[in-house]
Amino acid sequence: MELNGYKSMSHRVAASFLRNLAEFKALPGGTPVESRVALHDFFKSLYTKLFEQPELFALPMDPDAVITVDEPEVKEKKQEVRKKLDKSRNLIAGGIDYLMLAGIQGRLEGDTLILQNHTAAVKETKANKKFLAALSNAGLYITVTGDTANLRSEQFPDMMPALQELAQSCSRIQPAETGKFQFTRCDYCALQGEGPDPAELIEALDSDTQVLVKQAHDYFISRDYKTQIWDINSRLTWSIKYQGDRKVKATPLFQINYDTRYAQPVRLQIKCASSGRIVGLLPEQSQSLQKDFFHRTYICNGDKCGWCRNKKTMGPSVIQFNNEEHTVCWYVNPDIREINSDTIELIKEYEQLHVQLGG
Repeated sequence: MELNGYKSMSHRVAASFLRNLAEFKALPGGTPVESRVALHDFFKSLYTKLFEQPELFALPMDPDAVITVDEPEVKEKKQEVRKKLDKSRNLIAGGIDYLMLAGIQGRLEGDTLILQNHTAAVKETKANKKFLAALSNAGLYITVTGDTANLRSEQFPDMMPALQELAQSCSRIQPAETGKFQFTRCDYCALQGEGPDPAELIEALDSDTQVLVKQAHDYFISRDYKTQIWDINSRLTWSIKYQGDRKVKATPLFQINYDTRYAQPVRLQIKCASSGRIVGLLPEQSQSLQKDFFHRTYICNGDKCGWCRNKKTMGPSVIQFNNEEHTVCWYVNPDIREINSDTIELIKEYEQLHVQLGG
């Protein structure tokens, strides 16, 4: 499902929740499959409604705003966009957190989930009562009598056992933000105590981008790189890092970032070893890689900077490019500005170059 051309910030946020919804996965044991299907259908209904009609949930209709590739004062713009995104995100996340807490603390009676201490649950999850009432637009009704809330759905009557099962499983996943992310995704991998599957996160991307990023993912997996998922924050960002042989490079070489704040939410990074380790191998590489690497380097500013003055292994190095010598910083810019078939091939070349460092 392509979700571009946002009318407001709330559309952008809802699109991210819908993108990151996990594909339904049938697993043995536990609640009946009918209940798990019903819960997944509810989440899909909710996120679709949020995207198509955010006004039904009293979400703010502020104009869309994003960070572009060449954004000046990017730090300030990041804070500005984050603040605007959070107005919508907090309302949605608070509601989802309330449902998760109801699943953890509530008790089942038929097709109804009963939660005592509704007021305390609202306070703990920072849920907005208007948003909770608006969940009826997605088929979930929360009826409060005194301080007891009854949660039930006529549209998805079988969903409550699976909601309780998933919420309790996600509550055991650490860090807690990852567990919340799993619940928000309705990801049944959590039932087996597992965090998100990197390959499934990639499936959240636009179709064209997904194909290319999947090629890079499959390549690194075929080269025995280990994946690590990081930076799950507010359910609007995540990162997948690819760690190879630590004798070659102690930190991840490749990284996929997903961040709703950007016009292109998917950004790739190739995190090269220090320039001094690489320059000796450059003459053996393709012209496209040599050119790309040179443009990733920073000209050394000498005493104007002085950062590496007392660093034994992080000093400047000399690089040959276009028959000229340049003294460059140890640090190499990791950002990949465009995602296309050429950059995917370059990423593979960089990986093969780094293998040579282990010689």
